[in-house]
Amino acid sequence: MRHDTKRTLPVMALLAVSALATGCSDFEPEEIVVDLRPIAVQTEPPEVFVAVADGADEGLVLKVTADPAPVQVNYLVVNPEDMTTPMQIEVIACLTIESRRCDDPDNTVTKVASLTSPPGTFSLTFTPTAAQLNTWLSEDSFQGFGGLFVTLEAIIVQPGYPTEHVAKTVTYNVPFVPRGEGQDPPPPKLPNQNPTLDGIRFDEALSIMDGEVIELPAGREVPMEPIFDRERIEETYPVPTFPTSADETPGYRILDETFEVQFWVTEGAELGASELDSDTPLGPVTDFETSIVPPATPGEEATLYIAIRDDRGGGSFYTRIIRAR
Repeated sequence: MRHDTKRTLPVMALLAVSALATGCSDFEPEEIVVDLRPIAVQTEPPEVFVAVADGADEGLVLKVTADPAPVQVNYLVVNPEDMTTPMQIEVIACLTIESRRCDDPDNTVTKVASLTSPPGTFSLTFTPTAAQLNTWLSEDSFQGFGGLFVTLEAIIVQPGYPTEHVAKTVTYNVPFVPRGEGQDPPPPKLPNQNPTLDGIRFDEALSIMDGEVIELPAGREVPMEPIFDRERIEETYPVPTFPTSADETPGYRILDETFEVQFWVTEGAELGASELDSDTPLGPVTDFETSIVPPATPGEEATLYIAIRDDRGGGSFYTRIIRAR
């Protein structure tokens, strides 16, 4: 399954990380949400295995032989200034390229959905056919080696605000990796799973319910920590490797996932670290604590948005209401 020279995603990835457009004010920190803002996109499942056969008759290394399973795509797009006026959303699909837009005239673009929704969460189902995947394979210079990356581009229009473009890359892959000469058999190749949080700890209080109202001391910095099972969400997986010389055959290597947790708040609240990474150039991270400062006036509320993402494009998102007391 090919890699266009414009495709910069790592071939080892099975599902590319989502890239989100941001529409925040130039005068606010990026983590402060003041108006129309795409926060996160989740695909379920985050990786799709496909049935393939020899594709030489169609000029492909491998061709997809059956329609893949559908993918549910979940969006979180908010606007603290206007959560009622409907947004017009157009979603199109194409082979992933460097721009993360479906703007290459040489690539095939398919309309996925047209819908109307107020800001908040909304969902759609992506159901490409085997023929559509094979068309994108024919446009991919790596023929899908390491995964066929397909971009879902959502164009979001809400009256009175700049148009937002939100890209989410879905990867279609084969359920096996090649065994190189002299290599042990590869471990079973399992589909990627979306990482999830078990809750958010605020000082000594644990919140486990999405959308829950959390009362915290007005204007006082409070420790905040995402709670998760690290062993469960950091998956180990095999990926194919390219031959480095003419006498070598493709093989595989084993990788460990990394992940990040990201936070945003609406005006009135402040964050400490807004992004927590599981790995840095200095090594794995063990402390995932940050902080939040609730609004200064008792009774005032702010919204906290949280997303967790792995480096294969899996992810989940959550919302909490912070009320100053």
